[in-house]
Amino acid sequence: MKSRSELCRVVLVDDHKLVREGLRQLLSADQSIEITGEANDGNELLALLQKTPCDICILDLSMPNLSGIEALQALEREFPDIKILVLTMHKDARYFRQVSSNGNVWGYIIKDDAYEQLKDAIRKILAGTKAYSPQIQQAIVEDYKNIQGSVALLEWLTRREREVLRLAARGLMNKEIANDLFISVRTVETHRANIMEKLHLKNLAELVRFAVDHGLE
Repeated sequence: MKSRSELCRVVLVDDHKLVREGLRQLLSADQSIEITGEANDGNELLALLQKTPCDICILDLSMPNLSGIEALQALEREFPDIKILVLTMHKDARYFRQVSSNGNVWGYIIKDDAYEQLKDAIRKILAGTKAYSPQIQQAIVEDYKNIQGSVALLEWLTRREREVLRLAARGLMNKEIANDLFISVRTVETHRANIMEKLHLKNLAELVRFAVDHGLE
């Protein structure tokens, strides 16, 4: 039997008690893992860590009060040595991008994959390796391809079209854009139509989102 110093001390954070109980049952079967605490949300977690030892925190993102995403900011500041394994239902690469820059985050596992991959993820993290679900890895690849494709599409825009796109993303109307660029309203309308066609956008909302995603706002 491993000594207490050799055990991986894990804290579980999820607002669903049944999820925590399932994780506890799964992980407690491994004699190298010790569950040292549980929390219902980010606030409970931060209070718990003041008095509870933890090597790896298994953290949900969607919780009441202080969410997992908000808790990550505090964890990076107050508990930089604790490694975070995100366990979430969110398969969209946007969520991964939002949390992956946090220095504490060492893993991102989709809940669908939890029982098959959680123990392996913990072992990888303890060995100093990042651990991601295949589902999120695929989403990251597709996201990268889309971003690369979007960047390539930007190269089709003229300098003036980029200026119109940037101002439109700021919420300016055609007349305001025309005044700002010293061109006619009809010219602005033509540029916007060209932009929509070149970038394969359907409406103003998509145009604004594209501009924001590419730092043109």
